[in-house]
Amino acid sequence: MVSPQAPGEIAVMAPAATPMPEFEVDAGWIVGDVIYDSAAGGAVGTPVAVTEPAANREIIFSGWANLISADPIAASQGLAAQVEALGGFVASRRETPAVGERSASASLTLRIPAARLDAVVSSLSTFGEVEGLTVEQVDVTAQGADLDARISAIQISVNRLTELLATAADTADLLQVEQELSRRQAELDGLRASRTALSDQVALSTLDVFIWSRDSGIVITPSGFLGAIRSGWSALAQFGSALLVGFGAAIPWLITAGILWAALVPLVRAIRRRRAKRPERQGRRHRAREQRSEYDDVLSFADDDER
Repeated sequence: MVSPQAPGEIAVMAPAATPMPEFEVDAGWIVGDVIYDSAAGGAVGTPVAVTEPAANREIIFSGWANLISADPIAASQGLAAQVEALGGFVASRRETPAVGERSASASLTLRIPAARLDAVVSSLSTFGEVEGLTVEQVDVTAQGADLDARISAIQISVNRLTELLATAADTADLLQVEQELSRRQAELDGLRASRTALSDQVALSTLDVFIWSRDSGIVITPSGFLGAIRSGWSALAQFGSALLVGFGAAIPWLITAGILWAALVPLVRAIRRRRAKRPERQGRRHRAREQRSEYDDVLSFADDDER
């Protein structure tokens, strides 16, 4: 935890000796970058030998766990009570009771003191059957050291600007020093906030726990390469199922469209034939008029000759 500090002090958490938890491993569990699977011949139910980090290292632990419980709500409440008793707290919690055919479920985001994470993980099996567990670690020692160095340097700059502000005699110089001091102070506050957040992540590990009942129908996919393959096949099967459903829904529309097309095609063809014959009729009528006009002209010339 980060202790409160007086104004002007630098909040730096002592990261000393964050012990690396040892976990009891079950089938499908993942610790760090190692997957333990009983099907692959991995050691099941034995402690995992993990190298303890060197002193003064800052390590962020995070992970997730899937539990199967006959009463997910009761398991969620019991797990939350245990975490609070160990000095942690529940960052978020969601409980869904059983309604009709829907089974009960619960999900929690737990913030646990890093030194107590192994105790919480080891006790998960008392709240239900552990179907999957992942715990990862991230070394942020360099990031913390960088923040500490920047905070120290900017704090020195702020102190110097504060001294200059007290001795500035010219108004222009006073305004310039105030502007620079405000900028530096804002930067210092931002770095302090980042350092506090980082120290909080180191001090309190994050564990997401999902609790389901056995009859919920939810399939928990294992992690790693095999889990990715299974997820891919599942996605492909769902896509094929969606295509079949869409095709089935479209069949009535396709049948209706086919009937309408079969009824409209003869009508369209008749209209086209009628339109195609209309120019021929008009042409014959035009030629008949021309021939009649020529015949009238001949008769007119004949009458003129007789006269």
